Amino acid sequence: MERKLIHSAYTAQGLRERNEDSFWVGQNDSKQMLIVVCDGVGGDVDSHIASEIVAGTFRLSFFKSPVIENFKKFYNEAIQLSCKYIDNVSTKFKHNEKMGTTINVVLIDGNKVQCANIGDTRTYRFLADDNLIQQISYDQNLQNFIRTKFSVLKDAAKKEGNVAKENELKQEEEALMKEHEDHLLALTCCLETKCAITPDNSSYNSFILQKDDQVIVCTDGVYNWIKPLEIIELIKTKKDYESCAGEVIFKAIQNQSNDNLTFVVAKYE
Repeated sequence: MERKLIHSAYTAQGLRERNEDSFWVGQNDSKQMLIVVCDGVGGDVDSHIASEIVAGTFRLSFFKSPVIENFKKFYNEAIQLSCKYIDNVSTKFKHNEKMGTTINVVLIDGNKVQCANIGDTRTYRFLADDNLIQQISYDQNLQNFIRTKFSVLKDAAKKEGNVAKENELKQEEEALMKEHEDHLLALTCCLETKCAITPDNSSYNSFILQKDDQVIVCTDGVYNWIKPLEIIELIKTKKDYESCAGEVIFKAIQNQSNDNLTFVVAKYE
């Protein structure tokens, strides 16, 4: 029996002056589904425009081909186009030195999922049989940058059997975390004016869906204010699947989210 994809998506301004999030979800003639979620970088002027540009560029690129056969090629070509458009548009705003956005892109082809992200907009996978939700994407922030850097160094010291060096690195890592504790969630990468994005700037992942598994993509205005398993319970209780994204966002707002909110979920039936 051929399985199908259904989805629900919603975005809200929340307590911010305007909504700097943008998203797009669609399917092509080959029944591939593309999910794009962008979160304009706070503090940058006109970042809502940057997020709109990127989401729109991926939408147009998706429909230029009847089928996406090489996800990384498609993704990186659309990223380069997005950077070009951001640079071109930013020159029209003399008051703006830069505009930027995160991006999270998911391609679902049958039961195969490929995804990539720049920044901290997240992808989750819900495994229906195990009632388990997993974070798939990698948050590109200062905290993870420090952890990754020292993890490599500590592993090397461990392989050498250099216990003293390993302990020294642990102390250095703790000190660096303490020094930057007020800025640990600051982004280390995003799409912004005059940036040089290469394939190495993105985090890539892939996985396989089983019946009733779900893919979730959301911005930090959602995941910082509602627990993943609580999200799943809300989705399960909604008989009307199309409305469940709005329900999740409403709950995050009730939990005092102070950011823009975007939530997209797709179910493999």
